[in-house]
Amino acid sequence: PYTAGSGGGGAEEGIPPCSDGGRPFTAAVLRTNEKRQCGPYLLGQKLLLSFRSTWGDEFYLGLTGLEVLDETYTSISLDYTCLAACPRDLNDIEGHDGDDRTLDKLVDGVNVTTDDRHMWLIPFAVDGDHLLEIDLGTPTKITGLRFWNYNKSLEDTFRGAKGVFIYLDGHLLSPPEGHTLRKAPGCAAFDFGQFLPFLPSLESSVSEREMQAAIERVQTGPPTSHMIDQDYEPPLLPCGYIFK
Repeated sequence: PYTAGSGGGGAEEGIPPCSDGGRPFTAAVLRTNEKRQCGPYLLGQKLLLSFRSTWGDEFYLGLTGLEVLDETYTSISLDYTCLAACPRDLNDIEGHDGDDRTLDKLVDGVNVTTDDRHMWLIPFAVDGDHLLEIDLGTPTKITGLRFWNYNKSLEDTFRGAKGVFIYLDGHLLSPPEGHTLRKAPGCAAFDFGQFLPFLPSLESSVSEREMQAAIERVQTGPPTSHMIDQDYEPPLLPCGYIFK
């Protein structure tokens, strides 16, 4: 069993946190007197996430939260110093600054929310690179990742990440077509986190040169971009995961 990711606010001990409508969040939680079970894990230090598509938005891509889970399915403590991204956030766009949707919001612990001040958003281009690096500092036992997709509103969930390829120390962990992240519901009535387990198989890898080039793109930052108007109509006839 694993402990579900934290929700969007604190709660008194023994009392489950509630949504805006007063309904308690439900999630699998390990009892304090139970022994944690270890799952299959991989040992590694640097995770590289390459986002390839969104749920329909042509200009922006975002996430609400992200956790790395250890061999007992417990979230590994992360802060913004462990993260690097290219593009880093919307403030990389020329003439645009002061946007709250920065990289550190991925690990601020507020995941079940519709408040975009606790979300990460970057400019998106179909043929561009959208890279996120997580450096754990030392080789660490990892069982998987837990994602909360972009969830500002039902319309803005189209900005959520969809296709992603995940690498651990240069080895591809995703299937050939990549992983697909679920579309967020557009509300905070329940914990919509998605767990992606890592299987202990490192058969596919990228060359050291390709990995180094990807890391350099994260560290050097994106090319100069122009300001993009955010006032536009979202695409009609969406497809994905919408709960009502």
